[in-house]
Parts: sequence; structure tokens; C-alpha cells
Amino acid sequence: MGTKSRILAFTILFLACINTGIPKSKTAQAASSEIHYFDDPETLSTYCTEGNARACTVLGARYQQGRSLPKNLSSATEYYEKACNLGSPKSCFDFAELQFKHNNQRVEATAIFEKLCNQTDMMMACQYASSIYERGVDDIPANAEKSKAYWAHGKEVRYLPISLSMDETIDQSVQTAQGVTSK
Repeated sequence: MGTKSRILAFTILFLACINTGIPKSKTAQAASSEIHYFDDPETLSTYCTEGNARACTVLGARYQQGRSLPKNLSSATEYYEKACNLGSPKSCFDFAELQFKHNNQRVEATAIFEKLCNQTDMMMACQYASSIYERGVDDIPANAEKSKAYWAHGKEVRYLPISLSMDETIDQSVQTAQGVTSK
């Protein structure tokens, strides 16, 4: 067999392997986690209902950002919580962040940040927990020992400074609790 014939045979075999022409069912697609950010919301909702954490996460992000769906933080929170309950640490973080920043569920959010820091070594969760305990927020008293422990654990994982928006949110909560208003 000549070189051109081998190349042609290989190309045909390769194309046959990557394109069988058999479309995947929605269930098979969801099971193989072939969920894409660009899938339509109805399809994502079906996958999410069937228990696909990634689809729930994508819907949460779309509602949070207002992309292809109206911006709705309540719906974003709902989808992130569902994905979190399905085992997605990233969605647990997003859920906790929304609970802390927008839903005033700071005690619950702090518990999630702590759990993520301790069980998944999620660096940003450690940083959030550290920052919360450094200042004390709402019903969470300042605790220098916990703050240092979470900070140290976060640095062990990898160092990344906490976002300015988180610091501002905590500062505003502390000021509100102390009766200080900004101009």
C-alpha cells in the first residue's frame, strides 16, 4: 500500500471514529457532562432537574450575570444551592457568596466558607472565612485565632488576596452593625 493510500485510509478511519453520525440523547449528553455554557436555558433546566450539577451551575451564573436570562439573584441563589447539594464545590462557593453579599445570610455563608476551606482546600473560601473572623460581622464575633488559622490554611493551598468587593461588603456590614453610615 502506497503512502497516499495509507494517508487516505487513516483519514477515513479517523473521521469515522470522531463522527459516528449518531446523535446523543439528552440523557446521555447530561450523563457525560457535555453541558456547555452556550446551551439554551430550557435544555440546561432539564439537565439540572435530572441532577446535573454543571447545568445548575451554568443557570446560576446566567441568572447572576443576566446573560440570556433576566438578572435574578434569587434564581441564581436557588440554582447554585441545588448544584452545591449535588456536590459542586464551586457552586457551594458561589451560593455562599450570594448568601453573604446579597441575601444577608452571613452566618450560613460563613459556615459554608469554613467547610469549603477545611474539606476542599478552596483557597478563596479560606480567605473569606479569615476576613470575616478578622473583623466580625453581624452575629459572627471577631476571632483573631480563627482568622489567622484560616488565613494560614489558605496560604498553604496557594496565596491569592481576597477581593476588594468582599472587604468592602464586610466593612459595610461592620459599620451597619456599629450604627455608622457612609456619606
